[in-house]
Amino acid sequence: MANRQVGKKVFDWAAIMARVPKSARAEVAALRAAYGSVQTGLNKTAAEAAPVDWAHYKSVISAPGYVDTIQSTFDGIKIEYPADKLSSTLAEQQKAAEAEAKQVAANAEKRIAELESQLNAIRAEKPLDEVTVDEYLADKPEWQREFKSEIAEHKYF
Repeated sequence: MANRQVGKKVFDWAAIMARVPKSARAEVAALRAAYGSVQTGLNKTAAEAAPVDWAHYKSVISAPGYVDTIQSTFDGIKIEYPADKLSSTLAEQQKAAEAEAKQVAANAEKRIAELESQLNAIRAEKPLDEVTVDEYLADKPEWQREFKSEIAEHKYF
């Protein structure tokens, strides 16, 4: 008897595959196949167990009181669905992971902006085949000092 809450989630496998790196797509495909086989098994299972025909067994079994004993024992069995102990923990972990992901995304956006400004600065410079040595070293005073000291000390290599 399958619980009908299990397996009701519908996954957008195409969207998942689009987000997963190419190196992990085989594993996601295997997960999808395993999920499909479990889903097929759940769909074949009845939502409720067929009721026991006690009248039939009473007519077939001749031992007095035997079927009544089995029936009372059977009716006394209560199988409860396990209590959910992990959803709250998982929800907290998900919130923490989402907060961390937002922080990582914000840091990435900041880094992208820094790199774009550096790239724009590089693009704004004159091409190297048009710039002179003095123009190139104009905004690099530490290099100018280093080169002048090497020349003064006759260190050419």
